[in-house]
Amino acid sequence: MKLFPEKSRLFVLGCGLAILYGLAAYAVFLYKNQLGSLSYLALVPIGMATLAFAFDDPAQLDLFRRRMFVPWVATIGVFLLLFVIRAEALLCAVILAAPVIVVSTLWYWIVHALRLRRDRKLRDVWTGLLLLLPFIAIEVEERFWISEQSGNVVTEMRVAAAPPIVWANIVEVAPLHDRELPASIWNHLGVPRPLEARVTAQRAGGTRLGRFEGGLRFIEPIRVFEPEKRLELEVHVDRAAMPADMLLEHTFSTGYFRLHKVAYTLEPSGASETTLRLACTYSIRSGVNAYGHLIVQSILGDFERSLLQALRARAEREQSRGPAQPTVATKR
Repeated sequence: MKLFPEKSRLFVLGCGLAILYGLAAYAVFLYKNQLGSLSYLALVPIGMATLAFAFDDPAQLDLFRRRMFVPWVATIGVFLLLFVIRAEALLCAVILAAPVIVVSTLWYWIVHALRLRRDRKLRDVWTGLLLLLPFIAIEVEERFWISEQSGNVVTEMRVAAAPPIVWANIVEVAPLHDRELPASIWNHLGVPRPLEARVTAQRAGGTRLGRFEGGLRFIEPIRVFEPEKRLELEVHVDRAAMPADMLLEHTFSTGYFRLHKVAYTLEPSGASETTLRLACTYSIRSGVNAYGHLIVQSILGDFERSLLQALRARAEREQSRGPAQPTVATKR
């Protein structure tokens, strides 16, 4: 019994070779620390898509038309294998796979629209060129295209509590519980949630230590300490305590992303109301910084909203309880 129908054999062969090509390209670009390059995220998927449908013949044309998302097979195959063998974290695989799927699908449509597969000799020539193009382009991209850009994500919330109460909750953060900080889609994909924060001294020059899930820790020197007004912290990953985690390693050890500082700003909005702002300043370095900003701002925005909501709930509970009443002794 034949494993694949006659009509699907070349399709399976093309997808299999595309997966091998994708794995080889991943290994090369990982070694060069350029998985965030335009050459990898745009040209490698074109090579994979080209290889995926380079083995068809006129009899298979209808089969391929019914499978408009043929490139998805190769792309999902590559990143699923990388995740299964633990070469990539789930979040990294999703972030890399998304543009690869989009580009390879668009290229598939372009090939059909221009009828580039009609001439077999011409097809063989441009297939070979497109397979080699990413490995040639990366040398040019490293010299002239890759750059570092800064960004800032700001989230603002109104808190029904006086500034002193809000301030006490942001300088030091008591252990957060799951019910206070529900997991978002980013957390389910592997982004750790904050657990608590402690300070060595409540003044400029002191240090705040922030703990996150999975053993991640941040060392945060205090640069600005204006009680009930502004708290500004530098941010450094505690590499000595960083757990062996693929996501954390790829995030903080490759140079694609750096978190520089966080700043809390408080403004009184009434007798017992405060406007609280949290700003995170970061930088990214890649060949596709626009895509990088999109991902980073989404993750940091989600982090800021979740944290501020938890801190707001705590401050408002304390405000509603009011000042502690002295205990009056009663005679028996």
